[in-house]
Amino acid sequence: YTANHESDSVSVIDLAPKAVVDTVPVGHSPHSVAVSPDGRLVAAANYADSTVTFIDTATNKVTGSVPAGTTPQHLTFAADSRHLYVVNEDANAISTIDPSTGAIVSTTAVGKSPRYVVASPDGGAIYVSNGEDGTVCVLAASASP
Repeated sequence: YTANHESDSVSVIDLAPKAVVDTVPVGHSPHSVAVSPDGRLVAAANYADSTVTFIDTATNKVTGSVPAGTTPQHLTFAADSRHLYVVNEDANAISTIDPSTGAIVSTTAVGKSPRYVVASPDGGAIYVSNGEDGTVCVLAASASP
């Protein structure tokens, strides 16, 4: 799966024949995508309309789009697939979304102009790089519901 920023879509790529096998319309200006560790969902960060679009990987169909905070730049799933962490670049924050409901569970302030977020493999921490102030924030991950 890859985001097509200028085309408002996500391409599904089959690596064996090295071919695009499907194109899924999403929100405006998707910057990045993340595949859930359980492989069931893809999330696209739609920068220009401040949403996240969820795609079912079994069907390559959109299951919904939800508000994600201001200008989502990058996103990653928790190791257990039960939370999605979304960088809100212009808000200097990350949003934690419950993918099963689409609800924003929390919003946490980070450094200036956050760009990337990754979750530790053990599920205990979230790392956020901040472009403008050159820092990395280390946050405790949300407890699974």
